[in-house]
Amino acid sequence: MDKPKINGGVVKKRIEEERARRILKYVFPDKYGSSELSERPDIIAIEADIGVEVTNSQKKHIHEGLARTGSISGKNDEALNSCDLMNMEKKKVTSNKTPTGEYIGAIAFRGETHSLIEAYFF
Repeated sequence: MDKPKINGGVVKKRIEEERARRILKYVFPDKYGSSELSERPDIIAIEADIGVEVTNSQKKHIHEGLARTGSISGKNDEALNSCDLMNMEKKKVTSNKTPTGEYIGAIAFRGETHSLIEAYFF
């Protein structure tokens, strides 16, 4: 029997929405104690007449940098694709080769990593 196909982006979004709901429930138990996930808005607290839309406030270059490190980390020379090699060559990501031959990607950022304005007014 074939496994059902799961859209990874949808699953990740639901996990992030549930995490946000649990944080709200922990910090504001009176308002969000009976909250639940919904389609629109993402979190609803019917008793408190509140709806919350979960959004990502991470700046684009931070998101891209994290994606680059994730793409390189754990790969050996044979597994690196042309995009990984270009990012390493252009120093868009720092990489170190471990004794086992796998790479570890690293990045460093200065300043703010999130922008609420970009998150809400895109």
